[in-house]
Amino acid sequence: RSEGLIKVTDTLRQSNSGILSKLNETIFGMVKHLEAYQGAIYLLKEEPGQQVMELTAYFAARKQENTSVRYGEGLVGEAWRKKESILLKDIQIPPQYGKVAAGLGYNLPKSLLIMPIMIEEVVLGIVEVASLRDVEEHEVE
Repeated sequence: RSEGLIKVTDTLRQSNSGILSKLNETIFGMVKHLEAYQGAIYLLKEEPGQQVMELTAYFAARKQENTSVRYGEGLVGEAWRKKESILLKDIQIPPQYGKVAAGLGYNLPKSLLIMPIMIEEVVLGIVEVASLRDVEEHEVE
């Protein structure tokens, strides 16, 4: 079952630029809705011998050198493993986590939302949004 879903996400990734445009519109809409400053969408990808989440679309975030995350690795991998959203606030955000660019400087985010994109019980992707304000639980729903 998950093999078929991986093919779907691969097709989304490889399809014409219209799909990537839609993903970029989606992350922009989420960032705007949450009054956040940056966001990213990772999609499930099959690599030799393993599955990874690959950075596919992002808004106002610097593209990293390593654009794929393994199962259970870091906060994105942990949300994938648990199949649950993670909402971190202020002091919970690891200091090594990327800073948010705002105006002329960079700050650690006040809130970090990492949310799985699921069909039934299979995680197809992860959405990550960083904000310089507190994101409340009711906004996540």
